[in-house]
Amino acid sequence: MSRKVINIRYIWDGIVPRCHVTSLRMILEYLGLKYPPSYLMNLCGFNYGFRYSKATKIAYAIPNPPLGPWEFMSYAAEKIGCRVEFFKDRHWNESWELLKHYVDRDMPVLIARINMQGLWGSPKPLPHLIVLCGYDEEKGVVIVHDPALGEVGERIQFMGLVGLPKGKSGCYIEYDIDDFRKAWDLSGTPFEDFGKNGFAIIYAPTERPIISWAEIIDRNAKLTLGQVDEVIGKRICGDYTWGPDGIEELAADVGNGFGLLEEPSELSPLLFDIRSHVFNIGSSHKADAHSFVAGIAAATGNQEMEEASSNLRYTALHYEEGLAQVDCIMNNRSINHEELKGCLARISEVLGRAAESERKAGESLAKAARALS
Repeated sequence: MSRKVINIRYIWDGIVPRCHVTSLRMILEYLGLKYPPSYLMNLCGFNYGFRYSKATKIAYAIPNPPLGPWEFMSYAAEKIGCRVEFFKDRHWNESWELLKHYVDRDMPVLIARINMQGLWGSPKPLPHLIVLCGYDEEKGVVIVHDPALGEVGERIQFMGLVGLPKGKSGCYIEYDIDDFRKAWDLSGTPFEDFGKNGFAIIYAPTERPIISWAEIIDRNAKLTLGQVDEVIGKRICGDYTWGPDGIEELAADVGNGFGLLEEPSELSPLLFDIRSHVFNIGSSHKADAHSFVAGIAAATGNQEMEEASSNLRYTALHYEEGLAQVDCIMNNRSINHEELKGCLARISEVLGRAAESERKAGESLAKAARALS
């Protein structure tokens, strides 16, 4: 067969980058399983945690380890009863034949690790998750649902990539097969630990298991406190500080301007990354975690869950305050040296308060899990 397209509903991410959970939702809905994004994000634990690399100055207000967010989506899918089959690091020809094999059987494929630099024209490597729903070998294209782009002109709304790629809709978007092949190999990028040609097949549940929320809460407590090795169950690549300790380490580096106070042109991109990956993403994810935990607290009457909910909300508010402080710097083109130092000191102080509320939230979640088990 030279062409095949699966009829699967398209879902757009919205203004927050959640390609992982949105791609998963598209496939789950295709299988007849409807779950809201908040449920899946809290079930898998992606709303919880923090990581920072002092060496690379990269920080995320989510537990997005170098192994990739797919591990979290796989965990959620299996918890609701799906069987997940994962492939990676196979030769292109074998991988391509497997993709066509599953699409021909009307099984959408979750492309778990792909670099969108070439496909979107982004200025630097950017890992992404998309759903492969067809191919046309005569035209030389793969056909995918790209959750970041939108269906009616919304386009990418985050990370400074607004409007990319121009003239494209994410619904049944066509990418050149050769471009897709190159993007599917993350060798030579900061994300090369992802490997190449990674994809997953998700099978509908044969039964719907009972979910132990004590286990989920305990897992999310570990993520919040930075005990990531216990959650992932394997060695984490890279030099990262996790959890509240990572926030405090970032706070210290921000306070001294990463040693770049005399080089504002080098400092500016770092502040932009913190704005996007810590304050913008963090405020959204922690607010979502707060709402979810508050719901469980109301249903169970668990005081520790109530405390955790309050502290997650404080973290979200601190990140919102940090966002405003960074915007003050970025919107003031005439800011002088002393004003910049003052702004950075305030951002550092905000991060310190965020670390304190995150630690309290994690400790309360751990106590709640023990009480509910």
